[in-house]
Amino acid sequence: MSTLMIGIITLVALIVLLLIGVPVSATMGILGIAGMIFFSSPAATTMKMGMTAFQTMNSYNYTVVPLFSLMAMVICHTGVGATLYDFFYKLVGRFRGGLAIATILACGLFAAISSSSSATALTIGLIALPEMQKARYKQSISTGSIVAGGTLGPFIPPSSMMILYGIMAEVSITKLFLAGIMPGFVSIILFCIVIAILTKRNPDAAPAGPKFTGREIFASFTKCGEIIILIIIVLGGLFAGLFTPTEASAIGASGAIVITLIRKKLNWRKFINACMGALKNVGMIYAMIIGANLMNYFMTMSGVPKALAELLLSFNMAPKLIVVCMVVILMILGMFIDSMGMLYLSMPIFFPIIKSLGLDPVWFGVIMVACVEMAVVTPPVGLNLFVVKGIDPSVPMGTIYKGSYPFFIAQILCIGLIIFIPEIATFLPNLLG
Repeated sequence: MSTLMIGIITLVALIVLLLIGVPVSATMGILGIAGMIFFSSPAATTMKMGMTAFQTMNSYNYTVVPLFSLMAMVICHTGVGATLYDFFYKLVGRFRGGLAIATILACGLFAAISSSSSATALTIGLIALPEMQKARYKQSISTGSIVAGGTLGPFIPPSSMMILYGIMAEVSITKLFLAGIMPGFVSIILFCIVIAILTKRNPDAAPAGPKFTGREIFASFTKCGEIIILIIIVLGGLFAGLFTPTEASAIGASGAIVITLIRKKLNWRKFINACMGALKNVGMIYAMIIGANLMNYFMTMSGVPKALAELLLSFNMAPKLIVVCMVVILMILGMFIDSMGMLYLSMPIFFPIIKSLGLDPVWFGVIMVACVEMAVVTPPVGLNLFVVKGIDPSVPMGTIYKGSYPFFIAQILCIGLIIFIPEIATFLPNLLG
C-alpha cells in the first residue's frame, strides 16, 4: 500500500472519529502517532512526541495565548461586560431594533477583550437577552443577534484564532490583527443592516426603547472608559511597533488586573476563578496544538497535502475559485467540527495550496478565520447556538436556529466581499506594515 493511500485512509478515519464525538486533539494525536510509527519506528515516534510537546510548551510565541486569555478572564469575572452593554444600550437603544444593535456593538467591543466567540456570546447574552425580553423583542431577533455578535471575536484583535493561524503559517501576527479590523467592521455593519431589514418588515418585532440624555450616556461611558483605553493602548502600541504581541498581551493582562483592582471589582476568589478559566483555555489550546503538530508530521510524510495541491492546480481554475471551493468545504466541516478543530485540521491541507498559488497568506488568514468561526453558528453543533440555549432554556432550539439564519447569510456575504475585494483585508496591513 502506498504512503499516499495510507494518508487518505487516515483522513477518512479522522473524519469518522470526529463525527462519533472523539475530541479533536485526541483524534489528531492518536492518528498522528500511529502513522509515524508505521512510517518510522516506535523509538523515533516517542522522541518526536516528547520534542513536540516540549517545543510547544516552551515556545516564546505561544506565551501570547495564556496572557491574553488571563486578560479576558479577569474582565469577564469582574462584570465589565455589563458596563459595555449599558453604554451601547443608552447610545442606540432608542431606535427600533436598538437593543439588538447594542448587542452587536457590545459584542464587537467585548471581542477585543475576550477574543472568544462563546465567552462573548455568553457574557453579553446574559445581560442583553433579559433586556430584549422585557422590551418584548421577537425571540428570533434577540437570540440571533447574540449568536451573531459572538462571531466577531476572531476578527477583532487581539484574536486568539489570528494568533494561532499566524504561528502555524509563520505570518506576522500584527499584520493579521490589522487585516481583521476592516472585515470586523464590515461584519458589524452587515449585522446591523440585517436587524434594520427585519425590523422594517415587522416593526413590532423589535420596538424602540427609551431615549437617554447626553449626560446619562457620558456617565455610562465613564464606567467602561478605562477598559476601552486599555484596549487602545494594547493595540495602538502593537500596531505602532512599540512592543511585540507577547509584550502587548502582558500589558493587557496586567492592565486588566490593575483597573479591576482600582474599581474594587477584583478579589481573591474572582482572581483565582479567572486564573483557572485561563488555564483551562490554555490547556485545551495546547493539547490541540500538540495533537495537530503530530498529525501534521504524519500528513507531510504521507504526501497527502502535496498531492491535493497538485490535483487542484491541475484543474487550471482561477485562484479565487479554488479559495471559494475551500470555503465551501469549510462550511460543510463547520456543521460537524468546532472552530479550533477546523483550523488545525484544514491548515496543513489548504495552506500549501495557497503558497503554491502565490496568494497572500495574510488575506487568506482572514478568510480562514472567518470560515472556521462560522462553525459556531451552524447546526447541529454550533457552539453559540447552545450558549444562547443555556442562557434561557425556555427558548426553543428551532427559534434560535431560525434567528441565526439571516446573520449566517450576512457572514457568507462578508466572506464573499473579502475574497473578491481583497483590499478589505489587505489595505491596513499594506498601509501600516
